[in-house]
Amino acid sequence: MQRKIKRKSKIYVTNVVFIIVFLLAISIENGLADEYKVKGMICSFCAQGIEKKFKQDPRIQKVTVDLDRKKIILEFQEGQKLTKDEVREKLEQSGYQLVEE
Repeated sequence: MQRKIKRKSKIYVTNVVFIIVFLLAISIENGLADEYKVKGMICSFCAQGIEKKFKQDPRIQKVTVDLDRKKIILEFQEGQKLTKDEVREKLEQSGYQLVEE
């Protein structure tokens, strides 16, 4: 019984992660979100600081920080955006660098 619960939990978590990644991909494709690679983000404290910095901007609806991939995904309020220079400036104010891809 215990193993069945653990197995079902793993499947559930996997499905939830897949759905989140899928929805983020749709948002990026539709221009509602942008993805940026960040240099210098190495720990959860770094990720929290970056998230906090971007959440202060009223144009941003949601910030997703992917520490493993060293990326941030910014979802914007409808009709709003940040320029790449604005993203770079916010990252540099926090002590990180935008990786040009």
